Amino acid sequence: MAFGSSGGGSGATFYWDNTVAIQKGALEFTQMWGNRPLTDNWRSSDRGFQEAANSEGSNSIDEKTAPEDENTPASITTNLPDRATLLNQIPNSPEIRKEMLVEMEEAYFNLGKLLYFDLKQPEKSIEYLQALIEKYPETLKKPEAYYTLFLATKDLNKNAGKYALLLNQEFPDSQFTKSINNPEKVSGSQANLASGENYKIAYGYFQERRYEEAKNIVRQTLNEYPLTKNTDRLLLLDIMITGQLEPLDTYKTRLRTYLQQTKEEELLDFAEKLLKAVSEDEGNAPVPNTEATDKKEVASDISVDLPDDPNVQSPYKENLNQTHIFILPMNTTVAEKASDLTAALESFHNSNFSSERLRTGTISLGRDTTILIISPFSNSEKSLAYKETFLNSFNNDSLTEEIKNSSFVISIENFQQLNKRKDIEEYRSFYKKAY
Repeated sequence: MAFGSSGGGSGATFYWDNTVAIQKGALEFTQMWGNRPLTDNWRSSDRGFQEAANSEGSNSIDEKTAPEDENTPASITTNLPDRATLLNQIPNSPEIRKEMLVEMEEAYFNLGKLLYFDLKQPEKSIEYLQALIEKYPETLKKPEAYYTLFLATKDLNKNAGKYALLLNQEFPDSQFTKSINNPEKVSGSQANLASGENYKIAYGYFQERRYEEAKNIVRQTLNEYPLTKNTDRLLLLDIMITGQLEPLDTYKTRLRTYLQQTKEEELLDFAEKLLKAVSEDEGNAPVPNTEATDKKEVASDISVDLPDDPNVQSPYKENLNQTHIFILPMNTTVAEKASDLTAALESFHNSNFSSERLRTGTISLGRDTTILIISPFSNSEKSLAYKETFLNSFNNDSLTEEIKNSSFVISIENFQQLNKRKDIEEYRSFYKKAY
């Protein structure tokens, strides 16, 4: 297209020779700016929108000369707010500004984690997390931000030790600090299982009012397995034990900090109930006569509802007749090296399931886990039949027998939960019972 061409339906290519293009441009101008007079500084900020829209003597477009189009309104009306109205919409009360600052803090933190763990962009992650610490130096999310910065800078072969040092100096008792200081500690599925078992034992002791024994198990577990799926539950149980053994102020302070740092909705709701119960008791009950009374019976009435109790309802639902998919989880490093795996699976499908039209794909499920997905199967029976054939007949140098045996099937509905919760071991507990 030649310079200055309008691209319109007229034979003229130069803008000022094309009446349709001129009329269209004038119409768009009026829709955006209103019927403004021809004058200097027509976009000046001190000229109210409404004043410009209502002023007379415009040399813009005349309705009678505008091209008729069935999608063009007969008349153009503007009802734009004036400058004072717009200024009044800017948040200026202390309460609203504080709320917006909290939202911004959350945004920097969550975006930094998302960029590193899910989108695999450590450079961008570092940028947002450093901005978080700079703009919100007192943020309670700083330990986890330091930890994520440690991982991201380590991946980029930069100065990761800087953040390890900051964690040790500022948060020596943090679970993130313990994790960095003990890189050889057991992690993954084994750590999840071990910490889960210890949690149940400690929780049993707590219910039996054997608080010192419960505390010892919780503290030992948090030291041996600093970061697992059970860490938040163990920390909450430790706080509940604090409510029985230490002053009430310590208990309340730890609860408030916990509420700022935990994301699991069940645990948040429960911690809020604990704090509310203590606050109500403090406001309505007589002042205790002894220090012992002040320390005891703080959380006893509510502790039986602690999430992750063996009786807690699973987030997964049994629906054997729903469409199913086959899942093969593996370490991300293994998945990256298994370049011929997809081609081998297609060949396997052509030989054994040629009429099924199976599809193969992979997605990330957390920082260290990639899952290979094969779908669809119309029900659980067909997916389990595929799994049996896969275990018995499919062989590939990229896959050990251990990886193959870690495979499972899952309904579409439950897969949505798994993808959200990113906890394979939690699903396996359900899988063993349901399949």
